[in-house]
Amino acid sequence: MEKILIVDDEPQVTKLLERRLTMEGYSCGTALSAEGALAMMKEEPFSAVLIDIRLPKMNGIELLEEVKNLDPDIAAVMVTAVMDRESAVEAMRLGADDYIVKPFDLEEVVTSVQKALEKRRLVLENKEYQRNLEKLVEERTKELERRSRELEAIFKETFDGLIVVDEDMRVMAFNPGAEVITGYSSEEVLGKRIYEVLGEEIYAKESPLRKAVLTGGRVLPTETTISGKLGVRDVLEGVTPLLDSEGGTFGYLMNFTDITKLKEVDRLKSNIVANVSHELRTPLASIKAYTELLLEELDEGDVDVRRRFLQVIDREADRLADLIGDLLDLSRLETGKFEMRKEPLYIGDIIKEVITLLELQAEEKRIQINVDAPPSISHITADKELMTILVKNLVSNAIKFSHDGGRIDIAVREGEGNIILRVADYGIGIPPEEIPHIFEKFYRVRSTTESGIEGTGLGLVLVKEAVEAHGGTIEVESELGVGSCFIVTLPIR
Repeated sequence: MEKILIVDDEPQVTKLLERRLTMEGYSCGTALSAEGALAMMKEEPFSAVLIDIRLPKMNGIELLEEVKNLDPDIAAVMVTAVMDRESAVEAMRLGADDYIVKPFDLEEVVTSVQKALEKRRLVLENKEYQRNLEKLVEERTKELERRSRELEAIFKETFDGLIVVDEDMRVMAFNPGAEVITGYSSEEVLGKRIYEVLGEEIYAKESPLRKAVLTGGRVLPTETTISGKLGVRDVLEGVTPLLDSEGGTFGYLMNFTDITKLKEVDRLKSNIVANVSHELRTPLASIKAYTELLLEELDEGDVDVRRRFLQVIDREADRLADLIGDLLDLSRLETGKFEMRKEPLYIGDIIKEVITLLELQAEEKRIQINVDAPPSISHITADKELMTILVKNLVSNAIKFSHDGGRIDIAVREGEGNIILRVADYGIGIPPEEIPHIFEKFYRVRSTTESGIEGTGLGLVLVKEAVEAHGGTIEVESELGVGSCFIVTLPIR
């Protein structure tokens, strides 16, 4: 129920108005002075107030100002016995809703109060709507800001390259992923046309970007290449048209995934398959041929010839065993299936065991092997099997690449918490341009293949894997026609 405060210094007027407004269903309160009215308003809320302008001490205009300070939304109707235009204007300026002159018609008062209350209801509803609208706008703004931050974080943190271009192909956005793939910073490319940065191929006839422009639809990731500051990169490129609220295209989102390394792995796998096939086929062909010859002359033939044939078969079988062994060792190391069993080892013992294993190989070429491994050298914490693989391949290579009657020097030293192993030969040496490739799978120095020196092309790969498994490093010093020296540095602990 709406409550109305009636303020008039004439008691009969307040009673008359109270009686009539009560008949309309309103709850009424009365006050004979401004001070009394203000006291009542501080105690309880009112929906409307009827104020006689001519009140003692504080007049109605002053009271209206105080009332509006207490409740700016209260409906106010001013009542006076004399028509005073200036007072009416002032009252309306202060927020009065209507102005009634005595003597008044009670129905006129009721109508005026009803209109003032209806106006108040509309004002309150409008304020509530405004508050709700402001709250909704604030919530939506916060949600948009949150989504914007999320999208910005995704745009910045994704490893993929993301580029946004407008309809004129000018770069609007260039994320860190795109910077990594292309080598360009966003400052270098923003505002430029995409084909000025990444080359004409990016917008060529069959390119994903051109297809998206021509069809107006998404283009799924397609394998292609792009040219950046870092050179040509293999990528998967997808393009999505960006649409406005009316469905019109205002730009294109280009997504790049760098697959250069994957393509290199694929190419490497193909090379490995080809190399393994070749390395297996050659000894198998020899074994097959010599076995057939032996079978044809099973009951006859020179014993020396047979022995020579069997020696060839034995040598080729050893070659196959070496290749398969190297492949299995490399596979275990690369896939992490090799279980390291570290223990304190004296590297001089490893060298001694390896030389014993390779003694026949060295004797065939009359190679002298000198070892300088002082007993005082600290024991290294390492895996014995890997250390044997490391030393065996270095010494075996040194024997292979040495001239008949040559010399190999093996030296071990200690310094700065490391063990330094040097294996030097004085053989054919390595051309400078081939040194960067000698640790690649199946790579064989051209001069060795031309001179008929056999090998799997995996020995130094295994050496490097064994060294790195122990946190060490390997270096090569070589001069063509003079010899080579491999220096391995391994931490003692």
